[in-house]
Amino acid sequence: MRHPAFRAVSLLVLVTYVGACTGWQVQSAAPAQTLADSRYAEKTVRLTTEQQGHVYLSHPMVTGDSVSGLRGDAPAIFALTDVTEVATKQPKTANTVLLLVPAAAVVVFGIALANCGEC
Repeated sequence: MRHPAFRAVSLLVLVTYVGACTGWQVQSAAPAQTLADSRYAEKTVRLTTEQQGHVYLSHPMVTGDSVSGLRGDAPAIFALTDVTEVATKQPKTANTVLLLVPAAAVVVFGIALANCGEC
């Protein structure tokens, strides 16, 4: 059976690394064009507006000259003219690879410690 501290450290490392594997990528297309893309219909996007800065909107949908969706659990609607940019979550491959190497080292070290009889 594994030591509880080992489990806690493993969980902490995993949680810390997971967030570094993705990041917000500003889309080069116009906000209306990006938001009309069906790939983002079930996801959360980050809108940038002049009045409110960054706004996270789930399930975005373009209707006429507006974009609507959920901000948290509440419905929200913005004029497309107020949206200056749209960012979507994208995987960061380089960060993922760079983080897997030390994570693998921690796992190997942990297994070695667990199997070491007199260490």
